[in-house]
Amino acid sequence: MELTRDAGVWKLASPVPLESLPQGTHACPGHRDLVAANLEIDDGDSGTAALLTGTATLARTECSDDTGAMTTTGEVTLAGTADKTLPTAVLASAGGLLHTTLVLSEALEPTASASLAFPGENHQLSPVLEGGYVVGFTSARILPFGVELPLLLKGEDLAGVGAPSALVVQTPADFGVLTADGFESGSTQGLSGSALIVDGLAGEPAITGTKMLYVAPGLSALVRLERVGSEANVAFAARLVSGCPSFDGTATFITGVIGGAQRQKRLLSEPTPLPPPGDGGALQLGTQSSVLVKIPDPGKDVLLAITGEYYEGAGCAKIGVLVDDLRLE
Repeated sequence: MELTRDAGVWKLASPVPLESLPQGTHACPGHRDLVAANLEIDDGDSGTAALLTGTATLARTECSDDTGAMTTTGEVTLAGTADKTLPTAVLASAGGLLHTTLVLSEALEPTASASLAFPGENHQLSPVLEGGYVVGFTSARILPFGVELPLLLKGEDLAGVGAPSALVVQTPADFGVLTADGFESGSTQGLSGSALIVDGLAGEPAITGTKMLYVAPGLSALVRLERVGSEANVAFAARLVSGCPSFDGTATFITGVIGGAQRQKRLLSEPTPLPPPGDGGALQLGTQSSVLVKIPDPGKDVLLAITGEYYEGAGCAKIGVLVDDLRLE
């Protein structure tokens, strides 16, 4: 937060974001901000703690399908004393194809650092900066499953009170490797998340053979495969599934390699307009597509994330996907 001096009063130089709000539509995430403030600071020359008092304008922006973005404002009173609490760090995400993300309770000095302790290696996370100060850390490196990694933090907060305590990053349990048999064995080894192995859906048989993978509309799954040579792509047959009268929306496929830092994304939408079903609540199955998603890094353990879009409001997009003949090639 940057302040400017104006005739004995400190003023907010620019709005300060306080929090993100749930996203109301695809294009409009909400947020809450301190947009203006007039502050007086008693520096505690008499030996008492410094005091801050003042008034501020708080703005809240929300979105709806009917009105789009709407911002309301209100006046608030501010008061506080010098912060003497140690900063804390919270792990916001880690594991699978997620970035490792660390959120801090307060800003740290610009030289602050964070590192993950792998056997024989310390991996440095990248600082997330705001106004030149560190407000978090992130890393794109894809972590192995079933491990506990110490996360070490260095650097004090702006009041010089101290550094956050060390953490341990615990990744999800190892769920094995998929047998590339087109799901014919019915085994769920190598599958994680909301995926089912089915022999048909909505009166339609498996795409190939007798079984296939089904990820229902709005849900997601993670598949782990293993390279045996120089395979460059994840390949499979797919059919989209829609829970809406129309076939709006997409399925998202993302690949990555454990130990790597890149992701490759592929979106799949229905290429052929389909008539609405006679039963307005029935699932629709799209046409069959052959899908290739590049594997972005070298390495043995390949991950494929599958997610269907889910939105109901001014429009309707409830997309799931059927996958069969999944393999590396």
